[in-house]
Amino acid sequence: ILSAFLSLSPLSHSPVLLPQARTGRDPTDSDLTSWCTCFGSLVCSYYADKFDDGTRIKFIYEPGSNPPNGAFDIPTNKDCEAKAREHFRVHAHGTPGVTDPNGKAGSCTDYDLAAHTRPLSSVSVLHTRPLSS
Repeated sequence: ILSAFLSLSPLSHSPVLLPQARTGRDPTDSDLTSWCTCFGSLVCSYYADKFDDGTRIKFIYEPGSNPPNGAFDIPTNKDCEAKAREHFRVHAHGTPGVTDPNGKAGSCTDYDLAAHTRPLSSVSVLHTRPLSS
């Protein structure tokens, strides 16, 4: 996703800067890199649909939660991402390069968001796999 992300998104520096800060080097093509983004435009599922490179949603932060909570194990499709967006009352919005930021939350019937929401502190490592040094 890195090359696609860098070519399509104005948010392009975060997947490079995080690994650089952690390991002191740029990520390789085989490294899975973490990056944070807004999800009001369903950008995560958009990239997952557009590129067959393992892109998926690790968690979605519940805005304003204290202690900080997140929804986990979200199916990577725009309907389930829209369900989280509605559940957490995040406004839909556009993101440059992302087409069709609309999902149908009612079409995500097999995912119980409340059952998959837990404190972020319960997760010891938020990265899919560590970047090698």
